[in-house]
Amino acid sequence: MPKRCWPCPIAPLRARAALAALDADLGADSGRGRQRWTRLQAQQLAPDAPAAAAALLAPLAQQARAVAIPSLEQAKVLLQSGALAAQRGDTAAALADWRRAERGLAALWDGEPAPLAALRARIARLTAG
Repeated sequence: MPKRCWPCPIAPLRARAALAALDADLGADSGRGRQRWTRLQAQQLAPDAPAAAAALLAPLAQQARAVAIPSLEQAKVLLQSGALAAQRGDTAAALADWRRAERGLAALWDGEPAPLAALRARIARLTAG
């Protein structure tokens, strides 16, 4: 039996090729799938390149800001956009996005589920500090 050496140099290439194929399959106008894919790409970019992640997420965040009460997917975009703004040190933009997301989540959910409570606590910490 041949000996395997890890990490395998071929596996990341196959993964990148599969992700590129998925990206091509999604197309530009596939709605929710494209939105989730963009959020995932921004999440992967955020630790190393927050400016690039914010630029990638900007069109989705703009759409989410344009509606009075965002949907769940739009609230997730605003949460991510606010986190990137906070990472850059832009507390005003982070608060604006998080408050809009908070309004959307509060309109969608009864009571105060854990994600909404965590968001409210994050907003309170940012306004207090």
